[in-house]
Amino acid sequence: MISKVDKFKTLPIILEVIEDNEITPKWKRSPSLAKAQKKYYEANKSKLIQDQIKYNYNYVRQSVTCECGDIHKYSAKYLHLRSERHNRRMKLIVEGKDPNIRLCNTKTACECGSSFLMRNKKQHLGSKKHKAYLEENKNILEENIIMKIEEIN
Repeated sequence: MISKVDKFKTLPIILEVIEDNEITPKWKRSPSLAKAQKKYYEANKSKLIQDQIKYNYNYVRQSVTCECGDIHKYSAKYLHLRSERHNRRMKLIVEGKDPNIRLCNTKTACECGSSFLMRNKKQHLGSKKHKAYLEENKNILEENIIMKIEEIN
């Protein structure tokens, strides 16, 4: 007789070939084990379903605090770890900056002599003061662009 610890070790293995020519082992259940599992499921079906409902209900409601500082549901952890927000916040943490700082609230100095918030950049670029600065320094800006292109080449 096979002990409980070793019963899965002696089961036959079916090798399954996937499209990429990788061979993966797939365990085959013995007919007696399949019958026993089916019999147990039929006998305890209502209890197993209620336990699964409780588990799913609690699983959906669990909150997790990510290493980036966000709090989200456990069921959304997979999507969060692959999101742009998580990557951006982790990059800020590695750099030693506060991940809660928003880029749109940072003040930036412009070469025309004024300063603006990043959320108002488009508005500033369309302002009379900035356009006048560009017209006055058109030649200098073109020379800078040509020099940068030469440096790249």
